[in-house]
Amino acid sequence: MAILFYTMQPRQHQIKPIEIGVEFLKQTESPQPSIIVAPTAFGKAVLIALILNQVEGNVLILQPNIELLKQNHEKYFLATGERAAIYSASAGEKSIGRVTFATIGSIVNIGQSFEGYKMIIDECHLYPRNSESMFGKFITAAQITHVLGLTATPFRLETKTNIYGMNYSKLVMLTSSSKKGNFFKKIIYVSQIQEIVQLGFWANLEYKDASVIDQTQLQLNSTGSDFTDSSINNAIQANDVNSLMLKELDLQHDRKKVLVFCFSVDDAIAMSEITPNSAAVYGDMDSKDRKRIIHAFKDGSLRVIFNVNVLSVGFDSPNIDCIIMERPTASLAWYYQVLGRGTRLSNLKESCLIVDFSGNLKRFGKIENFRYAKSGTTWKMYGENDTVLTGIDVRDIGSVFDKKKVAIDDIDAIESKPIEQVFEVDAVVQFGKYQGSNVSELPKHYIEWCLKEFDWKSKPAKLKKAMDFHFERLSVKNESVTV
Repeated sequence: MAILFYTMQPRQHQIKPIEIGVEFLKQTESPQPSIIVAPTAFGKAVLIALILNQVEGNVLILQPNIELLKQNHEKYFLATGERAAIYSASAGEKSIGRVTFATIGSIVNIGQSFEGYKMIIDECHLYPRNSESMFGKFITAAQITHVLGLTATPFRLETKTNIYGMNYSKLVMLTSSSKKGNFFKKIIYVSQIQEIVQLGFWANLEYKDASVIDQTQLQLNSTGSDFTDSSINNAIQANDVNSLMLKELDLQHDRKKVLVFCFSVDDAIAMSEITPNSAAVYGDMDSKDRKRIIHAFKDGSLRVIFNVNVLSVGFDSPNIDCIIMERPTASLAWYYQVLGRGTRLSNLKESCLIVDFSGNLKRFGKIENFRYAKSGTTWKMYGENDTVLTGIDVRDIGSVFDKKKVAIDDIDAIESKPIEQVFEVDAVVQFGKYQGSNVSELPKHYIEWCLKEFDWKSKPAKLKKAMDFHFERLSVKNESVTV
């Protein structure tokens, strides 16, 4: 019988996080749940496999969907030559071994079967913090001793209420203190995007800003976390975005594998019906049809997929050389994951073209410029020109600059710091007796009057943000000196 030797060599940027992951899982005492941050196209499946190859004992690997489970399971086999167990109803297998790959929905009620296991969680930002979630119930019952999370986006949305009684949302790092609690306590390693770009392990991204949507047409939902479905649909229809996308597909005829992110199932189906060599993929379609379409896309027999919220997280098809966004979003995580589908290296493409019809590129910037920085014990995410991406109101993303790169993790912390040391949200007044003045120079009573009396749909969004910010700042200041 022939003996096969399986070897898988880590890339340069993977060596250190593998060492740190192995060291974490080998600790004799149970460590605090911790995170390794690895960008899209980093090779997390390889990272998991090579960590497992050096760790003894029972280990459970949790992933959010069957596609990622199959990728991770395959890489483990290539690294070790061993077939790990799979416990997932979607995979049609329910077995437990020393190394087990699973999805949470399948194991939520059998936590006791994994008592004493160590755990690696892929895409760990997708798992809720609260104890009543499936993950919370499982982790309590299983008494897992070590939990190592992996993600490119180590933050979650949190909804709060401002001084006007209005809800707003902000991105909060998974390790940040919160009234809801934080399961993960530490980030033990960060691989910056710039590092793997410089090493040549990211595909070259080209950007085309084809945005036609006026952002004032978009309205935030009741939690302030993303745009409402109705305002997105109205903006797309009013600007005939679908027709423009179809023309763009013709213009980019040299691009061989195109992934289109649509807002609605109706749009995806309608465009696929009139686009040669294309198909639509969406959540509630027949699973066999979806698998057939994805397989055809990966093997090159299908050029275009119009997809709706299906192929953004963990979808791996390195030959993708064009991504088109119909859907506008206020979700940084969605934007990052979508563009990440084009960052995989392939000798069949020279670059991946990103075409944005909805203002997302203006809002978030190029993802190559995303980075994490730590001040003291606090982590924060930044974008182009040191724009702040976490810890602030979602609607302010793209307009807030951290002048001294101070990592403020919660907007409430502004109360304890001089405003000029944090970040600047300001605008010039173009009307009235204070015309030509900065909003930061206005008296509180005048700002309050403007906020109550004006129809802000007809005023610049930047001016409204500045009015909101400085009214809140002055209100906090006045309250602090009251005796």
